[in-house]
This record gives sequence, structure tokens and C-alpha cells, in this order.
Amino acid sequence: MHTIAKIDQLVRNSQSPKASPVEDSTSDKKEFHNILSSAVKNDEMPTEELTERSIPNNHNYERSNIMPSWVDLDYTYDPNNPRKPNMRELIEAMSGKNVEELYTSNDKNYKKLISRASEMLYGVLMANQDSRDWTAIMESNDITKTAQKQTAIMFEPKVEIVLMLNETNNANEEIAVIKDKHGNTLRSLSSDLSLTKETLHNFGVTKKDIPSNLETQVDQNIFDKDLLNFLKNFDNEPSSIERFVIQTASTNISEKLSQNSTLDELEKQ
Repeated sequence: MHTIAKIDQLVRNSQSPKASPVEDSTSDKKEFHNILSSAVKNDEMPTEELTERSIPNNHNYERSNIMPSWVDLDYTYDPNNPRKPNMRELIEAMSGKNVEELYTSNDKNYKKLISRASEMLYGVLMANQDSRDWTAIMESNDITKTAQKQTAIMFEPKVEIVLMLNETNNANEEIAVIKDKHGNTLRSLSSDLSLTKETLHNFGVTKKDIPSNLETQVDQNIFDKDLLNFLKNFDNEPSSIERFVIQTASTNISEKLSQNSTLDELEKQ
């Protein structure tokens, strides 16, 4: 199993009910550490972006002036043909911490951060080709928000109501879905409002993408009333994980500056 698949599986497992939370938490942390250690030391290729590992992890290679600061020098990068980041690079750029530090910390948000990075890189794409401007995303002061805007540019998402029919072709349920500019369904929206909020954010949905007359489009006898009210008042405020990412990155930058790190030293980190 590839490294990223293993990490994603651990994230999914961490969100499932556990018989012994303390024991499983310790086990997960050890497994995360083992997976990452293996990825760093061995030639395992976790994703299609990491198909070559030609640069050894030593001090004989110096970062090029045109090499983006987020690029991990353990992986190949062609400035003339820029690639999007891999999971490690995205997580570290979003958090301001290296991956090992996140996994060994006691911060409960690190699994959410992994899940967010995985969704940003792969989840929202499904079978679609990634046409987002990753150079603009990674150079942004707010990677998460810029990625969401780029996802919105790619899909031009709209929230629509879909009528679900039973075996006798009678309406028995109405659901809200996100569709792209071609009318393809990207994701259905859950009655779990925290999950729905996260989904709307990930696809870059804004208030203008939700019909202003939504309540006239649904049968209020069968449509989820809480979801209807939520969609009517959706304002695209940052989610808790976005606030965590911004706060963590800002804190780490401040700490580095307080330690009188030079600009050159910061660029090397």
C-alpha cells in the first residue's frame, strides 16, 4: 500500500468508533511515525507526483534560486514544468511545521489537517483533471482559501435541489447537491451541518452559488429544515481547521522571527 493511502486509511480509522481510544491513539501515532520514517528513508513512491526520488537527502545539494521554498528536496521538481505539491509538502506549507513534528505533537488537529490536505489534493477532483493554478496556491498567504477559490474556478459550482424517487416514481426525498458547470454532481450535502460546511468550503462555494429562492424550490415537508436554514444563511466563514492552519502557521513564523532567524535561514527551513 502506498504511503499516502496508508495515511488516509489511518485518518478514516481515527474517525471510526474505537473500543479503546487511548490504546488506539498510541498505536496510530506509532504507525504514523513508522510510515513516515519508511517514506523518508526508502524509495517508496507514495503518489504519482512522487514518481522519482533522485535527490538524496544530504547536504551536497543546494536549493536553486528559482526553486519554490515549499519544495522538499527529497523529491524532483522541474521549475520549467512545475508540479503541484505532494501530501508532505502541502501539510508542511499549511501548518508551518514538518510532518514528523505534527505527528508526535499532542495537537488534536493534526489528523484534521491531514484529511484537509488529502481532500484538497485529491478528494475534490474525483475523476477530473486538476487544472488549478498550484503555483498561485502555494505562493499565497492563505493556501487553503486560495485552493478553494481555484477549485471554484475549475468547477464553477452551484448548489441545486435533486428530487429522489422511490420504486413507484413517487417523491420521497429531496437532497441538496453541488454540481459543476456541466451539470455533473460533485458531492451531495449532508444533514450533518459541520460536514456540509466543510464540503461547501472545499469546493469554493459562496453565497452567490446557492439559489436565493431556495425555500421555494423544496418541499418543506420532506426537505431537512436545519439544512435549508443553514444554506439560506451560509456566509463562507472560515472553518475551525482553517483557523487552526492559519494560527499554527502564524505562530511558527513568529517564533522563528523571535529567534532572530535570518531570511536565508528561513528560506532553507
